[in-house]
Amino acid sequence: MKVFTILPTDLSRKCWNYVSKEEVKCGNCNWRTTRLFVIAESKREAIKLVEKGQAGLCGECFAEMLANEGYEDT
Repeated sequence: MKVFTILPTDLSRKCWNYVSKEEVKCGNCNWRTTRLFVIAESKREAIKLVEKGQAGLCGECFAEMLANEGYEDT
């Protein structure tokens, strides 16, 4: 698994969290941001997860998730 950055230009305009060419909405807090972070096997999978509403967090929510889950580098 890797962390991928998903930009608004990676998403369809029909995607629920697409706002504009410069902004998307976080899947957790709904704040507008310039990029989303996703843990996935590939960039293609990451985009699909965001489009399905199953992933895609702003930087703050992503960091909070890592902290709350007790992330450790192995």
